[in-house]
Amino acid sequence: MQPHSVSNDSLKTIRFALAGGVFALGAVAFFMTWRQPANPDTAEIVGILVRVFVIVSGGSLASLVAFRALQSRERDAERRGRLSVAAWAMAEVPALIGGVIYMMSGTALYYAVGFAILFAAFATVPIPEDR
Repeated sequence: MQPHSVSNDSLKTIRFALAGGVFALGAVAFFMTWRQPANPDTAEIVGILVRVFVIVSGGSLASLVAFRALQSRERDAERRGRLSVAAWAMAEVPALIGGVIYMMSGTALYYAVGFAILFAAFATVPIPEDR
């Protein structure tokens, strides 16, 4: 039995769903923290999450370079598409952690940086054109 093929339309839908989910998390975080001061009891946890964010972001950015190299060497269009999805999923993680930090602290900086990493992944590891 052959695996299902991933079309360009499917890849565009996946990319939209990843970005949409991260955007929805940011909207929820905004409304949860709007007009509400940060909870001082969560400061220690937020500090740990910030450290995790920095480590995961560095790993995610490094993985983008690796995924791009793998994608450019791959001859099979199907596998290039699958590599794109894997790279985007790796790049989504910092945005999700940033969204949690945003919800807990009211600071949107880490969420915005995570979202930028996700869009960098979309540009760095694009949908393969020769599918």
